[in-house]
Amino acid sequence: MRIQNIPTMVKRISTKHRPNPRTTSQVGTRGASLLERINAAARMLFPATLEGILDRIGQLTLLVVVVVLPWHYGSVTWTDQCWLLGVAAGLLLCLTFKLLVTATPPPIPKIVWALVVLVTIGLIQLIPLPRSSWELATVGGAYQKVVTEQRDALLAILGQDGTPAGNESMAPLPPPTISIDPLQTRATLASLAAAIVFFLATSVFFRSREAHVVMLISLAVAGVSHAVLGVLQSVSWNGWTLLPMPKESCFSTFVSRNTAAQYYATGAAATISLMIAWFARVKRQSSRRYQVRYPAINALARMRRRAEDLLLDLDAGSLVALLVLICFLVAVFAAASRGGVLAWFGATVITLVYAFTRDRIVSRYLILLLVIVSLAGVLLVTLELDDTTIARLGTVMDEMESGSNARYRLWLDAMDIPHVWWAGAGAGTFHFAILPVVTMFSSWFYHAESVYVEAFADFGLGGLVVLGWGMACLIGQLKRDTTSRGKYARVGIVFAISAIALQSFVDFSLIIPAVYISLACLVGAWWAQDTELAATEKLTSPTLRGGWRGWVAIGALICGAILMGFPSLIDKARGEQLARIADRQQGLMSVPTLGNAEGPDAAIQLGRMHQKNAELLAERLEWPDEITDVGRLSDALLMATALRLPHQESLKALQAFLSQDPAIATQLQASADRFHRALMANAVDWRAAWGLARSDIGQWDRQARAEYLARVAVFARFRPSILQRLASTAFLSGEYELARWLWTGLVERYPQTIESLPPEVAEIYTSRQIASMLHDDPLWILRFARRSGDSPQLIEELLEQVNIEQVINRATEASHWRLVVWYAQTMENEDLLITAMRKVAQLAPQDHAIRHRLARSLEQRGEIEEAIRWMRQAERRSSRNPNYTQYRTYLEEMADQANSGG
Repeated sequence: MRIQNIPTMVKRISTKHRPNPRTTSQVGTRGASLLERINAAARMLFPATLEGILDRIGQLTLLVVVVVLPWHYGSVTWTDQCWLLGVAAGLLLCLTFKLLVTATPPPIPKIVWALVVLVTIGLIQLIPLPRSSWELATVGGAYQKVVTEQRDALLAILGQDGTPAGNESMAPLPPPTISIDPLQTRATLASLAAAIVFFLATSVFFRSREAHVVMLISLAVAGVSHAVLGVLQSVSWNGWTLLPMPKESCFSTFVSRNTAAQYYATGAAATISLMIAWFARVKRQSSRRYQVRYPAINALARMRRRAEDLLLDLDAGSLVALLVLICFLVAVFAAASRGGVLAWFGATVITLVYAFTRDRIVSRYLILLLVIVSLAGVLLVTLELDDTTIARLGTVMDEMESGSNARYRLWLDAMDIPHVWWAGAGAGTFHFAILPVVTMFSSWFYHAESVYVEAFADFGLGGLVVLGWGMACLIGQLKRDTTSRGKYARVGIVFAISAIALQSFVDFSLIIPAVYISLACLVGAWWAQDTELAATEKLTSPTLRGGWRGWVAIGALICGAILMGFPSLIDKARGEQLARIADRQQGLMSVPTLGNAEGPDAAIQLGRMHQKNAELLAERLEWPDEITDVGRLSDALLMATALRLPHQESLKALQAFLSQDPAIATQLQASADRFHRALMANAVDWRAAWGLARSDIGQWDRQARAEYLARVAVFARFRPSILQRLASTAFLSGEYELARWLWTGLVERYPQTIESLPPEVAEIYTSRQIASMLHDDPLWILRFARRSGDSPQLIEELLEQVNIEQVINRATEASHWRLVVWYAQTMENEDLLITAMRKVAQLAPQDHAIRHRLARSLEQRGEIEEAIRWMRQAERRSSRNPNYTQYRTYLEEMADQANSGG
């Protein structure tokens, strides 16, 4: 049976059994009406034309995507993005057929052209450049200069340490491009192209009012279901979550609570549009329009009339929409997203201003807002979620006053990336571009915590301008929308865009599929409705005209981006799956062989698997007592070092022991091959360079080893633990110059790592070498000398190199003056000791011990009155310590005797 015959059959049945109107009762009339409704529904679901069938396919596909998006981590995993890209390819094919059977192509929104320009910039970033131009004007070239300098310094050091030459050299790195990670850029451009497809497909397939309403209902239902789940998880007594995530930072199924607020903005916008449309429908059907209205005499009377009208208009549909908006607001507050709450507040103000300037109905909106906020507040208090939200919001002002928010420092670092201003570092490469310039972080920031900063770092200043142009075009179209039925959709769109745009200043959630695809479908459906109504009401302007050339150009660009980026997405998804296997597997793993399909991300995870196998094999051996003090015996870095340097006395026993099982070296060799493949594909990936360092058993020559060590030193500077392990292992294996070079760079960025230097350092290096390792900084030298209590001669030599006047001039914290106290005590300088203890007491108000020590020193000098004053402070800060009380009493008796004797 053909699809187009179904409506005809339903029509015949309804005609054949239609009763005679002359003898029909009221029941018969209702029966005929039901058949007519079935006929209309059949025509809607099973259109008779090819164009209608394509519309249904596109509409159903988009609706399913909208409903499914938020439930698996917001579709943020690479695996989810792969199937989303497949759906986008299918939609593009369906859209192509739709346009082929359409007489006149629909108009193309200007914001699409802005996104197309961003994709074009990303494609330009993938073009290979001459090496001279690349080194002069790109981020990767600037970083390569630093790597080259570090490599040249390491070559001389490795020769001094007697590193074996090896027998393999490193293959040439990939061709230089503006993007520092071309594979990541391809994957990012493919996701951006998919977003364009979703927007265009929605703007073409949802041109009817009924389809638009269905899209709004789908967004609202999916959003409120997700919001209710988040609230339930927040009040669950046993910490239950739908997906395995830490409850402290996640909300519902989103890994970040900030993402939830942006996603709920699209659902709330859809609900607002439906509510306004429902009110308009009720108003048109109400008989109250025939009632006589007397003019209100003041604003309060007008507000009271609006409230009365609102109460009269409330019915089942209005109450449902009201409850949904209350759920959204409660979920945003329960998520405790500071940026989300503030963005919703700002978006509400912007929406009210827009509604007043365009539609002059702000009073009704104000009354609705008051009702929603009041009921949401009652619900928050009832669920005991208000305290957490208030405490979370209270930290905003504290961070603004102190400047302690890490985002500020991260944004400043992003602005300092060399050459990023004009060309960018490559689409999606922020997490690698930021590594060599970070100044204070010891964690890996994958995103910039701001969409605008990340767009600037990825695309340069030009990309940021293009993004602003696209936003201006969208706002301009909202301003030009004068259709008679577009009012209900405009208000919701303004709220969604305002909320997401404001929160994007301090969050990165807009790049998560659940957010940007939902927003694309919401705006695309409004655009379709707007252009359709504009054409019907003869409001077509030059900005709404479309053309075949534009569609062909956009289609070709999207196809190219998807085809180019799909292999990269597949590789990242495969790496994600392998990482999950490696983390869950407890025993030996069978490492798969992917062959030519093995991309860099998959290669990194396979290399991890080989290293884990090597560590497990070593743990199964029976370790002799004489080598149990080596440290982390099952660590891959130490095992690879022992196999690479068997001539070192400290590792000979370990090398002989590991050689009992040849499979250990085989696993490390396979791991090195995998990491080498990854490094050759992405020269800035610190994971590949670090993995290569942990699996090098001596197959690389000095040039290659210096190359990957330099990349670890440059691109893993944000991970002091990595450099510390590398330096400690080099020291243990007898590579003292390499260890000193690594420690010197480590102490410069992270002075606290001085405490982790092994005590044996004093036995290997001279005091002059230690001082140079500490950059001749007197504060750092004092810190190291204080912890070297077992080496009096070394302490004496180090203190001779300290200019105490420089220390005093630089001392600004209590910890600095404590070093001066130790120095004065060691050098038996009583005056300096008392001065330093006074400073410590001033900078550490709660330190009672230093006040007691100061009182003792003052007693020895005969300054009893001041000693009593400090002891009284120490006694108050120590909860009336009896020893302090006894000593204070003793001092007071001495003072009384002195006074009486006088």
